[in-house]
Amino acid sequence: MKYITANNEDINLLKDLLREKKEKMDQRLPEWEKQRDEWIDRVKELYEEIHAWLKPLEDDGYLKITYTDISISEEQIGLYSVQKMLITFFNNRKIELEPVGLHVIGSDGRIDMKFASHTMMLIGSVTEGKWMFAERREDGKKGTSWNFDQDSLKSFLKDFIEEF
Repeated sequence: MKYITANNEDINLLKDLLREKKEKMDQRLPEWEKQRDEWIDRVKELYEEIHAWLKPLEDDGYLKITYTDISISEEQIGLYSVQKMLITFFNNRKIELEPVGLHVIGSDGRIDMKFASHTMMLIGSVTEGKWMFAERREDGKKGTSWNFDQDSLKSFLKDFIEEF
């Protein structure tokens, strides 16, 4: 195999370009770390809220809620650890809430809610301070979305349980 060697001028040009890019990235690193930490906190708060809503069902043995650490890698904020939530019902049916990432087009964070062969999305909105349910469409068209709250979760769970 034949290698082409670069002259010093070419290497220095690449070094200058890389140094400039690295300096810009290093300047924004504290901002990205803050965004990452806020995102992880928002996911944790959402899980705590869902867990509180479902606690009576867990106490009665109808379901069990567990958490597992996962790793996510995002371009700007790098590799980080966040939890996914697993809701396991008495008949071993499961709903998994798995964060996809903070920097997702059209949202301020996304968590996929996986059940059977379906996936619903929870889309975050920092400006409005809420989460939205959003349907994923296979044809690429925009699906419907609606507020995620205790009532919408109960409605979703009612439909899910009726399919047992």
